[in-house]
Amino acid sequence: MSIVMNTHMPDHAFLVGSRAAALNGGKLVALGEVETVVTGKTMSSVYGVKVAVREIEDMKRKVCLPLRG
Repeated sequence: MSIVMNTHMPDHAFLVGSRAAALNGGKLVALGEVETVVTGKTMSSVYGVKVAVREIEDMKRKVCLPLRG
């Protein structure tokens, strides 16, 4: 069974998915395993700001963080 979920919060992919797709301007820019799609480089490209993906060890989960400059 597959479920397609649309969100503007990329952290959701780490919580509920095994595969992800990233779109920018309606065009597919990345498709594959969550770990290879939800990266700082891809998210920076999609959102137009610097993004870092960090692991919060206490919570055992990853998050996307916008960076200054």
